[in-house]
Amino acid sequence: MIAKQVLGSNFAGVLSYVSGKEGAQRIGGNMAGQSRSQLAAEFRISRDLNFRVKKCVYHATLSVAPDEELSDRHWNEIADAYTKGMGFHGSQYVVYRHTDTHHHHIHIIASRIRITDGSTVSDAWNYRRSEVLVRQLEQQFELKPVVPSWSKKERSPHTGEVRRYRRTGEVSRRVKLQQLISKALQGKPCLQEFIARLEAQEVEVQLRRDERGKILGISYKLGSVPFQGRQIGRGYAWTQIQNHLSAPARETQQRSPDAETPAMASDLVAQERKWQLRERHSVLRERVCQKEAFRDSNHNDIDIAIAILALKQGEAIDEVEAMMTQSDRVRLLKETLPKQKYLVSEERLRELHLSNSYCNCPRTRRSGGTTRTTGDVDL
Repeated sequence: MIAKQVLGSNFAGVLSYVSGKEGAQRIGGNMAGQSRSQLAAEFRISRDLNFRVKKCVYHATLSVAPDEELSDRHWNEIADAYTKGMGFHGSQYVVYRHTDTHHHHIHIIASRIRITDGSTVSDAWNYRRSEVLVRQLEQQFELKPVVPSWSKKERSPHTGEVRRYRRTGEVSRRVKLQQLISKALQGKPCLQEFIARLEAQEVEVQLRRDERGKILGISYKLGSVPFQGRQIGRGYAWTQIQNHLSAPARETQQRSPDAETPAMASDLVAQERKWQLRERHSVLRERVCQKEAFRDSNHNDIDIAIAILALKQGEAIDEVEAMMTQSDRVRLLKETLPKQKYLVSEERLRELHLSNSYCNCPRTRRSGGTTRTTGDVDL
């Protein structure tokens, strides 16, 4: 059995999606409502018990092998055991069955806020806990077992990748990289030969090193899309890749700093600088996006807010401008637009730095064709 899960904040939206599928059938749960609107209203009762929980919606999909077919009673027993095993005691949930794919599956929509006391169902280690629970349910209900995700070398294709393959017959870049990397590792090559093989297939390879030259990680780029090793699969991260290289190749990562050329040392500094900028930008972005006023904002609003927050923390203008190169918006646009079109300019940063009104005044944004005030923005 395979379990997928996602957290959200909109009960009405997920109910509309799950119940609106062709052939969707409600088969269980512990809720009284019959229609989507009745169920959404019932979920709001628990939602109102704890407004501090932003991701109150838990949506899980459980599916079995294509040649396995379970009765509604059997599915309900599995759904009940799964929700209890994931800690949803005292929580509302509803179960729908879908038959729109080649493998039968159910959708469980549950509230992370317990109706009994308003407490919250923890999401800590929920993916690992779900994997362990699924293995137990396979034995309990005598289902066909599958390999746990953390034991697989490759990451399974996403839903979008599967749909694209069915539609066009083309595999995703991630799957292509899995194939190319596996082929390049054949025969235990040295590190240089491994990289050369991939470059011959138009795959760029970057190694992340510490100040002593030891390799800490590896990333790949096919076309314009970069991937960290672990994004392709646990078997493609550096900790696993080095086990498939020849011994001399592994030893090259332990060389002394004196053996580095000036160009290599410069690359190390540049790479370390990039990682530092990315980490700082990520921290500031997380703080900005926690503000209510910026949750539905576009990339440009968020970028400006990040820049302002950095300036208020005492960062120099040139440092802020360098950090903003790690913005998602900038990384998407920098290949097609001139620099002054996608970066917050130094003049604009100075203007914002001198103006205190932007940081603490009522902020407005457009919604549904009208402009509304979202309240004070205190960065």
